[in-house]
Amino acid sequence: MSDIENDDESILSENNNNINFIEDIENSYKTYINQLIDIIADILDKLTNKSNEESEKEKNEDENGELILLSTTMIEMEIFNTNKKPSVPVKKFLERVVKYCQPEPSTFITSLIYLDNILLKTKTKLTCMNSYKLFYACFVLSMKFNEDRHNSNKFYAKVCGVNINDFLLMEYRALKYLDFSLFIQTETYELYYNNIYSVY
Repeated sequence: MSDIENDDESILSENNNNINFIEDIENSYKTYINQLIDIIADILDKLTNKSNEESEKEKNEDENGELILLSTTMIEMEIFNTNKKPSVPVKKFLERVVKYCQPEPSTFITSLIYLDNILLKTKTKLTCMNSYKLFYACFVLSMKFNEDRHNSNKFYAKVCGVNINDFLLMEYRALKYLDFSLFIQTETYELYYNNIYSVY
């Protein structure tokens, strides 16, 4: 009987140690992911501000007032635009994404790579009107491709605050401009990772 009691104490002790270990991991995750949110939010804000300044400059330099024909790409990228400037700061939006999606930190890095590739491919400028939905589409693609666990499209649409049809079109357009290829070379990932953390 005493042996059983001793075993019980040992099991309880080991269980408590496991719980503490899990709590340490969760706290480390929260700390790291919060730092990453700050970094991603700052990057998106800086890219958006830079685009706004360039657009204003181009507007002031355009004295001809000529009509600009919209390319197919520009029309297709309209799906990422919001009707008005988002009232929620990008950091708060990213915190919402983390709260509901619980992504791996690497998912954010690959999301940035996808975003960069789409902007280069389409020659699109990141603005306050398109940055949220465009980054989010990249984020979802990254999560689906890189993580074992992901949710339904209906769930992802709700997190972003869009209807399911718009979300599916957002995802398709992002995938299209990534040439339907989500694989990232290790060297490319490491380059982005190192550049991000060397600056921040």
